Amino acid sequence: MHKILTFSILLVFFSLATCIVVAQDPPPPPAQHGDGGNTPPGGGAPVGSGTVVLSLIALGYGTKKWFGKSRK
Repeated sequence: MHKILTFSILLVFFSLATCIVVAQDPPPPPAQHGDGGNTPPGGGAPVGSGTVVLSLIALGYGTKKWFGKSRK
């Protein structure tokens, strides 16, 4: 019973903490922002290839866990 009560209190606290905690305002964009077609502040870094790599790593990890479980 104590574990359930503690877990419930922590769950409510962390759920509400995201609404209460406020981050700082983002910095202003650089001076060149908007001069050449409104480029993003990150410099237009590609995200697609990173997503593919992360997905492949997750697939490999899941496969390792799946076959490791079936051997026991």
